[in-house]
Amino acid sequence: MLSVKNLTKIYETSKGVKTTALDNLTINFCQTGFVFILGKSGSGKSTFLNLLGGVDQPTDGEIIVKGKSSKNFSAMDFDNYRNTCIGFVFQEYNLIDTYSVEDNIKLALELQGRKYTREDVDMVLRLVDLTDNRGNTLFNRKINELSGGQKQRVAIARALIKNPEIILADEPTGALDSKTSAELYELLKKLSEKRLVIVVSHDYESALRYGDRIVELSDGKIINDSYLNEVPNEKTTDECHFIKSKLPFKRALLIGVHGLSSNPVRLAISILLAVVAFTLFGFSFTASMVNEYRTELTILRDNDFQMIIVEADNKYYGHNGLDYLPFAEKQLNIIKEFNNGKEPMTVISPVATADWSELNLGETKREDSNSVYCRLALSSSTCIEIDSVTGDEDAKLEPDKRFKDKDICRLPQTYDEVAITDMHADMFIRFGYKTENGETIRIQTPDELIGKKLGRGNLTICGVFSTELNREYYKQYDDISMETLKTNDPYNADIVGTSVNSVISFMYLKKGFSESLHGYSVDINRLVLKLSGNENADLKLFNQLNYTEESGREKSVKIQSPYSGLMSPLYFFRDYLLLPFQIGATVFAVFAALLMMNFLNTSFECRKKELGILRALGARKKDILCICMTESGIIALIDFSFSLIAVSIICGILNTIYFIPLFIVGFLSIISMLGICFGAVAISAILPVFKLVKKTPIDIINKK
Repeated sequence: MLSVKNLTKIYETSKGVKTTALDNLTINFCQTGFVFILGKSGSGKSTFLNLLGGVDQPTDGEIIVKGKSSKNFSAMDFDNYRNTCIGFVFQEYNLIDTYSVEDNIKLALELQGRKYTREDVDMVLRLVDLTDNRGNTLFNRKINELSGGQKQRVAIARALIKNPEIILADEPTGALDSKTSAELYELLKKLSEKRLVIVVSHDYESALRYGDRIVELSDGKIINDSYLNEVPNEKTTDECHFIKSKLPFKRALLIGVHGLSSNPVRLAISILLAVVAFTLFGFSFTASMVNEYRTELTILRDNDFQMIIVEADNKYYGHNGLDYLPFAEKQLNIIKEFNNGKEPMTVISPVATADWSELNLGETKREDSNSVYCRLALSSSTCIEIDSVTGDEDAKLEPDKRFKDKDICRLPQTYDEVAITDMHADMFIRFGYKTENGETIRIQTPDELIGKKLGRGNLTICGVFSTELNREYYKQYDDISMETLKTNDPYNADIVGTSVNSVISFMYLKKGFSESLHGYSVDINRLVLKLSGNENADLKLFNQLNYTEESGREKSVKIQSPYSGLMSPLYFFRDYLLLPFQIGATVFAVFAALLMMNFLNTSFECRKKELGILRALGARKKDILCICMTESGIIALIDFSFSLIAVSIICGILNTIYFIPLFIVGFLSIISMLGICFGAVAISAILPVFKLVKKTPIDIINKK
């Protein structure tokens, strides 16, 4: 069944010195029998055994198993050969100390894909006499609780559980006393009746007593080959069929989890650095993926707000730098089509910039038009052209719900009248109304504002209209606005400057109204639009309005609504923080990757023996790769989980601070973080893993 032909093994040191361990060795073995390989240290005994077992590779020659030459073996064939035909018993036992007797033995069954039963293990344990005084097997014993003889018996039991045709034992009694050695040889002798048992030993006396054949080596050559007992050498007709080895994922997972405990401090530091890096990456990606249109449309929809201002943001780099052009004809046609063929309402901007003017809802009637121009609180510093007949309906205007008598609420009809929003009315109700003589009176309902005068223009309030916004929501900006006035902080001003609760809103706090508008000018790049209420349809509109012409000019639009100012943190982050975040993430990622690579390399080195044992039992390189990548995957999953939690917390805090769902950890953010975490850890593991799997099983066991 087993023979070798012209087998040669030459070792070469790093300095180029070559040593011949086996020199053109040829020998045939019978199907069964107890064969002793004897010789002095350095004669090539262990090398010969390792080559027979497929845990090392010959320099030349071949091993023939059931008529199939090892020259035709792939790397996987050698793994399957060990898994199917070979049962190894090492001098150092090579048991996994952290496993129980049961776990060590059933590893061999798992690699063969066979189902494990307690009865199977108990059977081989009794066969090797591993029982206690009451006759119970040492099934649950830890390896470190066993004596040397018991450990060697466990190693034999592990070899026998898969019923191999060949048992290879390397100095199996080297660390045992004479009594235990005799018992072990008796056991091997009994096993050799049904299989081939090859033992490497220095013990010539035991070879004469128990062996059927003695092969002596010297300097890698056979100097004596003698038969002590006749052993039938029946020729096998079996085909060479090996069981494909495969380590179950559950076992790979358990081994991977165990590997994380090799250096917990270094692991914790690696994970911490990685989490910082991936959190920065994750938040940067999340912020960069925010679609300001969708975000603002979502907020508008949630607050049932439909009227917005669309502003042309058509950039043109002319001789005088960056200029903004009015709407392109294509954009106007798209807006008109969206508006059911109707011309959109025009925005009128006041020329005056007096601090109080932002709060006024003004009106004027131009002599060349029958349209009524009303200043509504859709944005600061703007007036809106509303048709005098259908204005209420087009602008979705309704009297403030707090009116006791809604009949007194109307749109302006003369130049000296003004209508205000419920948001502005709230300011009067909270802070009072200041008369011309400086007296502040309390306001209880919108009814009390009708007829009151505003500003230097002496405008008369004729109506208070509902914006259908959450007025309680905006009270939180009172303190921010007052602080903005004191510090003149442009960033804070921008946060609230274009929303209904603009900075101007609290300039009236305990000050009253005593200013006036000075005039108006038509703003050619701003239109009033009523949204459809369908977020996807509205988003499609804005995507259509944004394009690049063949000339390279960008055509785009901006939304102005009561919530537009709250988008400022997004722009601030993109303009000032995105690049530093990405640089910081890269720096942390490099350090984390190097530290992770060092940790994984140390972890794999610490468990080399365990991984080598698995290879000797028949595990493939792919199985070892699976174990190492599983361990890396667990680390990546930990990194991803903590990073995702950290990014979600950061986004939640920022959204709470700015009161809108600005930064949302969406599907793409999660996928990108998952890819970054697993990709970075995989890259860190590549070098240590491939450094490990390219070695032979015996080199891994010996930690070379």
